Amino acid sequence: MKAKNNIIHFPQKVQIEAIQPYSSDELCAFFNGRKWGYLDTSGKIRIKAQYDEVCAFFNGLAGVKKKGKWGFINKQNKTVIPFEYDILKPVHRFKKFYDYNRTLFCNYDNELCAPVCFKGRWGFIDTLNRAVIPFRYEDVCINPNVETSKLFCVKVNNIWGFIDKKRNTVIKFIFNDVRVSPHNPKYFTVIQKTANYLNYGLVDSVKGLIVPCKFRCENFSNLNQRF
Repeated sequence: MKAKNNIIHFPQKVQIEAIQPYSSDELCAFFNGRKWGYLDTSGKIRIKAQYDEVCAFFNGLAGVKKKGKWGFINKQNKTVIPFEYDILKPVHRFKKFYDYNRTLFCNYDNELCAPVCFKGRWGFIDTLNRAVIPFRYEDVCINPNVETSKLFCVKVNNIWGFIDKKRNTVIKFIFNDVRVSPHNPKYFTVIQKTANYLNYGLVDSVKGLIVPCKFRCENFSNLNQRF
């Protein structure tokens, strides 16, 4: 793929209706109107359009969907993890503009893990398809914007809590909602509901609960210096 005067010229005819930015693995997904495939930085098709949905490559693997199931392929389009999962929970990486598209594996305690749903229950697998966290949970929440996390955020009986890799409860299941903090990307915003208010707090994905749920606003940006 050659660019001249901000115009990209492909060395071969490629039908493209949509395209994702290049990931850190230097492949980008393209959509030909029917299926998704991948191009390299020269504009050459590396993986023909054949998938219903795709995620960006990260550490040599990408989550892709075909025939209603998700699996993982490598850059040679070989199936590394079988197509057996109902849902993958995509991660949107914000560290670099060109790497904001969807990836799957996050670093949990120095091990890459991906959140997947199998037969209606959520868990985490590693790159060898081993269940790091078994499929027992109603939902999971992931924070892609930290170098490594020691806590897994999971949902049981409609309440959120945090566990470690050995499935020990690190922060009790007391939260009505959890999401990645919009103002402090290293943290989770945790929420407890009362009769009249939503009370907000912060969880550091390594240190644990650092701000109890006692604020009625989730703008913690002015508290950065305390952490």
